[in-house]
Amino acid sequence: MPDRQNADMIGNHVSSIESNWRPIINTLDWEVEPDELFRPDPTGGTWFPGARIDALHNLLLRHLDTHSDRLALHWEGEPGDRESLTYRELADDVATFTAALQKLGVGAGDRVALHTGWLPSTAVAMLACTGLGAPWTLIPVSLPVEALSQKFAQLNPTLVVTQDGAWRHGSIIPTKHRVDDALAAIESVEHTIVVRRTGMDVAWFVGDHWYSDLLESNRDRRHAARFVSPTSAVDVDTTLCRALVASHDSPALLTSHTVGQLLPNIAAFHRAIRGPGNLWCAGDASWVVSQWHGLLGPLLFGDTAILYEGTLDIPNRDRAGQIISRFNVSTFLTAPSVMRSIREWEDESHNQANSGIRRIITAGEAVEPELKAWLRERFKAHGTEVIDGWGQVLLGGIVYLRHASATMPDCGLHVIADDGQTIRPGETGEMVLTTPLPGQVRSWEGPGSSSTRDKQQRFGPDRYATGDRVTFSTTGEVIHHGRLDDLVSISGQLISLSAVENVIDDHPFVHSSSALVIRREGLGRAVAAVVATVPEASGAVDFEVDDSSIASEIMNSVHDVLGGLGRPRAVVFVDAGTVDLPKIELAEEVTARLQRGDTWLRLSG
Repeated sequence: MPDRQNADMIGNHVSSIESNWRPIINTLDWEVEPDELFRPDPTGGTWFPGARIDALHNLLLRHLDTHSDRLALHWEGEPGDRESLTYRELADDVATFTAALQKLGVGAGDRVALHTGWLPSTAVAMLACTGLGAPWTLIPVSLPVEALSQKFAQLNPTLVVTQDGAWRHGSIIPTKHRVDDALAAIESVEHTIVVRRTGMDVAWFVGDHWYSDLLESNRDRRHAARFVSPTSAVDVDTTLCRALVASHDSPALLTSHTVGQLLPNIAAFHRAIRGPGNLWCAGDASWVVSQWHGLLGPLLFGDTAILYEGTLDIPNRDRAGQIISRFNVSTFLTAPSVMRSIREWEDESHNQANSGIRRIITAGEAVEPELKAWLRERFKAHGTEVIDGWGQVLLGGIVYLRHASATMPDCGLHVIADDGQTIRPGETGEMVLTTPLPGQVRSWEGPGSSSTRDKQQRFGPDRYATGDRVTFSTTGEVIHHGRLDDLVSISGQLISLSAVENVIDDHPFVHSSSALVIRREGLGRAVAAVVATVPEASGAVDFEVDDSSIASEIMNSVHDVLGGLGRPRAVVFVDAGTVDLPKIELAEEVTARLQRGDTWLRLSG
């Protein structure tokens, strides 16, 4: 009987996959059509067996015959400069940069690290690497040297693309200088390509190249690079890009995303939300939602992508509304943290956003009830749809949109108790997916690889345990409460609380620590640290510990090792026994005691 039930379940999967995914697969051009969409097997099944596809053709080249003069992207820099490229102009730059990369010896399988913000050259580099079969990974420009060096060491790239300096929040980040320092102990990098963005002076070394010089010197080779590419059509299991994802261990997981995983899922999302006007994903370039759904999605359908540099409150807090109006944005995709900022600013950007925006989609972290109510009150009254999207990097991006006007293929969402049984509506448990998805990652690197796979499959090989704690309401709404493990989503990026604790515990005056997530009115979710200190430094006599100095050192240490999102926004000093209290209890106490603007606090008793 179990074998019969299993056979019926597999048959149902194949049938639903055919009906749900066939219309999406038909939006792509295949050099070799798949033998079938999904072939079940004991390891979880194979998507698109036997198929070959040209990713660059689908993203760019196929649009040249029909609408080469259509705008491929709009870009706005933080100082206010702007650039727009048609599909023909973008194709020319991609072909030229492809020729330059080939001349530098970059080819299929070579790893490329992109350490840039959102620039037109970032899009060009991503597409050129895609055409060559050289997997790319985008690293945040805000990372300090130590954290950046760790990313490079794990990626092991042969080529780095960076910029002289990066505009961010009215200041210039010395990106090239940081890259030089971070690469000091990295032997794999043969060339560094530098985009001249700010005009600041930078050190120059053997193997450094200006991006503009490479374009200028390779213009005559662009046609050969565009139309003669031995790796243009590849098997669907060829890696398109890689992503660094926080895990319980350090370093992070390095996930591999193939063309057969990413393109169908990107197509499914964009097909679901596509309509009059443009999609704008307001997020950092290092956020995979920005890369996959904000850039590649529009390009896949021949639409216009919108990119912006820096932050949304520079040069003024009305910037989001101005971009929405200027570039005919009808769908606004962003993280809840951005909407919290817009709510806090309370300026005219709300009115401008309401005037033309058709749909707001949040993704990357849970939306608390207060923000959800504000979104509906502020925007829904003006006819704007408010949708909460869900997905994971390990699933290829956003996979769940349940709305009358925007629906993606069924992912078999269930809420499961610890014993593996499906719970009733209104109860809380773990979100588990029971239907195979093409975007699910099958390959990753890192010390936590085996434990990650075990946790995903703890309810069986045909189920995907997401690690997210949710309630499936009686009205069919999925209410997200956060993670079941120590991974937390801050501004759409996963942060490991255990990694934060490891850095804090290395401080000589720290006895023990507990990193947790708090909610602060108007600011949303943030990391805080509860710390028990030793009375004096090792070997020191009559040394009084200053709480303010230790708090500052802790914050700076976490920032240097893990980056800004992992940095505690507040440090709360307690006795050693308090650190061991449940994190939920600690978070409630810390949230209640901290005042707005506090960066440290000592609790007694």
